[in-house]
Amino acid sequence: PGSVQGWKMLGLCYMCAGECPQALAAFRQCVSLDPACKEAWNLIGQIYKELAQAENAMEHFSKALAVDPGFVSAHRYVGMLQHGLGKHREAARHFSTALSYDPNMLEARFMRAVCLHALGHHRAAAADYSAVVAAPAPPDDNSVLKHLAHYQREGCHFVRANLDVPLTGGFIDDKLHPLFKEAWCKKLPPSVLQGSAHKPTPADNLWTKDKSGVATADVACRGAPPEGVPRCRTLEDPAVAQLVEAAEMVGKLLHYNCAGFLPNARQQRMGGLAALALAQLTQQQIKKRQMLSPVLGWRDVIDVAVRWRQVSEPNDPVCWVDKLTPREFEAGFGSHTPMMSGQTKVVRYYPNFDKAFHCLKHLALERNHVFNAANKKVTFESPAQRAAIDMAEDCGALYTAMDCGDCWLCTPCERSSGPGAPLDGTRLTLQKLRTPDGYELSIRTPCTPSRWKEFD
Repeated sequence: PGSVQGWKMLGLCYMCAGECPQALAAFRQCVSLDPACKEAWNLIGQIYKELAQAENAMEHFSKALAVDPGFVSAHRYVGMLQHGLGKHREAARHFSTALSYDPNMLEARFMRAVCLHALGHHRAAAADYSAVVAAPAPPDDNSVLKHLAHYQREGCHFVRANLDVPLTGGFIDDKLHPLFKEAWCKKLPPSVLQGSAHKPTPADNLWTKDKSGVATADVACRGAPPEGVPRCRTLEDPAVAQLVEAAEMVGKLLHYNCAGFLPNARQQRMGGLAALALAQLTQQQIKKRQMLSPVLGWRDVIDVAVRWRQVSEPNDPVCWVDKLTPREFEAGFGSHTPMMSGQTKVVRYYPNFDKAFHCLKHLALERNHVFNAANKKVTFESPAQRAAIDMAEDCGALYTAMDCGDCWLCTPCERSSGPGAPLDGTRLTLQKLRTPDGYELSIRTPCTPSRWKEFD
């Protein structure tokens, strides 16, 4: 009971399993035995960050830094916290501090690039992305970060080259090659783009220079705009300040106030601006309808929100699925939201686990079948098998009772447009993972052409 290392390892086990209260209790035992255990203070802060308790997280990160001001991991986690709160300038400062102690920390350099990218400091962001791409492969051979740096550097160049292009429909979706978007979303090696029609944005002339030949500051609104492009208005303009204040009020209403979702001020502001843009579009359409103009389609409406979401966070690839490659669209590329992964309860989504688990059981028994990994219908042949499914209380027991390997079912989505069979809703998927006793229950939404047509 007096082993600091023992309590720390126990806390890490609970933490990996997503058991936050038990992990907190174990780490608190660590610091009660050794108040100078900076790792335990840091891990407590990390748990509070995952629980979206920002003030508690910052308090404990600060305690770790009080023990060791040069504790690189704490600076990185503070940077991640500030980034999650939408405070990109503060985040970049902490990532820079981490890099001052450990210049080879790829995660800190990559995240500093993301923050600079979001702030409009594209040249500095591109330099950090390039440094990550050029760095030696990590010891664990996990090159995903290097792949992402490649794609986001190209995204940074693309945004910089199109600063004066209005943010209208198709800004990203129509100009970036479908294969590039697919590789970016899937974090594939950049080598998959070789031989494709994707043409990287030339970077040579992106960084404008003044008469002395010195590169100008990395600020989006500098000097006179090109002919035909309105001058950029800032928060110093009272009308803009009033608009942004209203957007922030609306954006806060869109926030999930629960574990896993930090109150991201940048996302809230962008969400609010998207809502105001939608209101403006609707108002304009009402006026046009009086002149018998075409009806506003659902795609026109949703695309407004998509455009704002695309620019709100460079670290999140956001694309229309039907504008990826035809092969990927036909295969059903879509979202994947695990609630239980291996032996880990995913903090953000596990609250939906019980409902999803019992829904999968209920649908399986009601329909007397599931679909396997090959999308073939598998029926239940005996009352004993149905009883085993009904009695299953965890993923392992249900997987064994189904006796068909990985499987899935779609929830029903009732039509509001008229009579007809229910549409396929979201897909509940049960898989066995390679980890011992590891299963994944996830929510997936494959967007196939047939599904798209039905919902359209």
